Amino acid sequence: MTPPRERISISCFKACCGLGKYSEAFKIAEGLLSQKKVNSSVSAFYNPWINERLAPQSFWRKQFLILSNTEVKGKYKIWKVFYLMMLKEMIGDRSLIQVKGSCRQFKGRYRWMRFARACYLFVCDLKQALKELRIIIDCMPHDEIVRCKNGEGLICVGKVVEGLKQFEIAISMNEGMKGNIEAWKGEMYLMMGEYKKALKSLEIAVQLNAPLALCWRGAALFKSGHIQEGLKDLRHVVKKFPKDREARVWMAEILRTLGKFNESFEHLNFILKSSPDYDFAFFNRALLYYETGDYTSMLEDFSRIDIKLKSVILDRLKIKPITKFSHGQIYKILKGGLEMAKGNRRHEKYFLRIQFPVYTNIG
Repeated sequence: MTPPRERISISCFKACCGLGKYSEAFKIAEGLLSQKKVNSSVSAFYNPWINERLAPQSFWRKQFLILSNTEVKGKYKIWKVFYLMMLKEMIGDRSLIQVKGSCRQFKGRYRWMRFARACYLFVCDLKQALKELRIIIDCMPHDEIVRCKNGEGLICVGKVVEGLKQFEIAISMNEGMKGNIEAWKGEMYLMMGEYKKALKSLEIAVQLNAPLALCWRGAALFKSGHIQEGLKDLRHVVKKFPKDREARVWMAEILRTLGKFNESFEHLNFILKSSPDYDFAFFNRALLYYETGDYTSMLEDFSRIDIKLKSVILDRLKIKPITKFSHGQIYKILKGGLEMAKGNRRHEKYFLRIQFPVYTNIG
């Protein structure tokens, strides 16, 4: 049974998803498409919950369990498939064979759902992910999330001019979303080490109240030498969004730079408790251990950093890969790695390709 007309809205759809009432949510979604109140697009339906950077893993696991146990029939099954795939991405389950099979259902008015596969492919095959995004852009060229994701992917594979153009197209087609798009573009400039350009975009984004812009502005200020201003931005972000791991990594790095070691340790320990494979957190904590004279703990953290990433850094520093490094060599590798990464402190591996094009361990 289709919900009453007054209940067919994006707000009602998102509310039902947040409450775990997926059967009702999918009926509302179909109603929206049927009445053409929205175009079939990623922007309308991509993430009906809360920002994926800010929610704990327990939230995504709970939603996945609720949806898995929800019975749906007929045309509503495809919605369940799509959102199960998106939730599996949130909890880090990337069964690509199953994804490929599921995506065969995403045809006609549901072609935009191929975005789920594109998200999966970003972690293992960027070129294939870009092919998927081109298919989606063909059927919904105005969608800003697809455009920005495409721009991000193009920049990651070295097509910088083409990638940045996607953000400009997105802004020209979605003036009402300018703040979020400028924030995303500013993040890309930050990762490329273009700090002045990053700040220009991020200042616009902050003025337009884009939620994540303040984190990246804080990082760009820090990398531009405005340390206290950057710390102020990041303190505000962490206070408002305590689950934001990237903000905490940047804040910990600034605090380490200022010699506030205890507070820096607190942030890094918080991150690594929930994300025990966060390379940039290990870089910073290992440096903290070095600076506080705890060389045993420094060696332990150094050993946990992605071995392929360390290999790329060693090659650039012209340090031969030996079994045992001196404490001074490890310090040089850690410091050098952070400097080479420019403005990237993200957890996701594929962003490493921006400053480390030969890095291949994104699976």
